[in-house]
Amino acid sequence: MEGLVRIALRTARQQAQQLIQVHDRPPVSRFSPKGLQEYVLQLRTRLTSAFHEMVHTQFPEHKIVSESTDLTKQSGYCWFIEPLCGEENFLRSLYDYCAVIGVFHNGVAQHVAIYHYLDDSEYYATKDEGAVVNKVRLRVSSTSSLTRAVVAYFRQDSTASSSNFQVKMDNLVRSLRCSGCIALDFARVAQGKLDSCVSIGTNQMISSVASLLVTEAGGFSAADLNKEIFIAGNPQIFTVLKTKLID
Repeated sequence: MEGLVRIALRTARQQAQQLIQVHDRPPVSRFSPKGLQEYVLQLRTRLTSAFHEMVHTQFPEHKIVSESTDLTKQSGYCWFIEPLCGEENFLRSLYDYCAVIGVFHNGVAQHVAIYHYLDDSEYYATKDEGAVVNKVRLRVSSTSSLTRAVVAYFRQDSTASSSNFQVKMDNLVRSLRCSGCIALDFARVAQGKLDSCVSIGTNQMISSVASLLVTEAGGFSAADLNKEIFIAGNPQIFTVLKTKLID
């Protein structure tokens, strides 16, 4: 395992306990709306600080970028860190929430690590070296027909256009799934458990980072910035969905 990935995953595992210990007591049911907002802010501050300290200590010359940063225009090493993807799932004690870490060099994704807090599963990929979960090689599914395809769908907003895309998708494939955690959706596409993932919305940072898992597992990914659609999947399903939704 690449040293950067190992250190990132070790840091994620160290944060897991403070999340797992409240899993059976849903925060959303224990706080007022204002109290919940403050709880999330403090939690995210602690988690983010831990990851930032790791980068600054181990790789002081590296930069840490925000969600709004255009990574393709950055020089040198840049880290993108989302400490709690699937935040709403965590707040309701649902299963899927994780840390997402991406490492870019001169605007190109080099490494991605996704740590499933509850599952203690480590997904990671390095450019041109493949994708792995818990030391087991990942490979996308071989499903070739949309009528047999199970597709993860993530919608960031509730606009009319995004609703129309969801209806269109539902009519195309065998089954649509919404886990509430886009990073783990991509991981499961890489794992072959899902055939594709479609993300709709204005911020595709997590999708662009997590898609390295899919491409290194033998799949494809692409984004249409105007329509704010990001698609990743096995070669057959990706090609058909891209034609119907983007081209």
